[in-house]
Amino acid sequence: FPAVGHGELTGESSVSSLVAFNASFAAKANCGDQIKLIMLLREPVDRAHSQFLMRMRLGKHGVTPDKSFHTYALKELQNFQHRVNENPDWRQATKMMSPLFGPSGNSWWEGMYGYFIEHWLDYFPRENMLIMLSEDVFRYTAEHVSLAYEFLGVDPNKVDVNKVTAKVLNSQDQNQRVDFEHTSKHDLDSETEDHLKTFLFLHNRKLESVLGRKLPNAWFPRGHHN
Repeated sequence: FPAVGHGELTGESSVSSLVAFNASFAAKANCGDQIKLIMLLREPVDRAHSQFLMRMRLGKHGVTPDKSFHTYALKELQNFQHRVNENPDWRQATKMMSPLFGPSGNSWWEGMYGYFIEHWLDYFPRENMLIMLSEDVFRYTAEHVSLAYEFLGVDPNKVDVNKVTAKVLNSQDQNQRVDFEHTSKHDLDSETEDHLKTFLFLHNRKLESVLGRKLPNAWFPRGHHN
């Protein structure tokens, strides 16, 4: 964490901390069990599609402009199932016992948030976690930023929330390394979307159980209503 003076708060943000199996242990060992944790969860299929486009823009993980999202998604699905077959004891009942992949190892594994949150709960109390859904934050940004400040013990009335929410970090332009023409094959088609959300159905139910709340209908296949 960045060093700060007396009476100041410090922290860090990462897209991999939630998924990294040893991060919870390391955080508690180095910072104690009273730190505050904010988790932002994006609908897993939408998150994976965004990850696919980012990897293509950066030219990483073998994702090239000639590859369709459909092909990428099914390959990731096959890799996940292959790893499950190799590690049948990765969970007991519904609890994760060992990770199948590390951070950025598999797009679908990274979207199975319920297992990761449950693992963090082995190290930190639930009241020290603020868990928000991306669609809620995008729709009511200022309200959720204020909620985060209150959670951290900061008076949101002393912060220019509009100025904070106007900042753009890690934008598409900042992550453009490969020039390519975006075509329909890079998009998420409805048939692929339903197939992937059907695969994730029970894992999202697991997340609902951990959170103690229903997820939006958009997290499930078409025709399913929560």
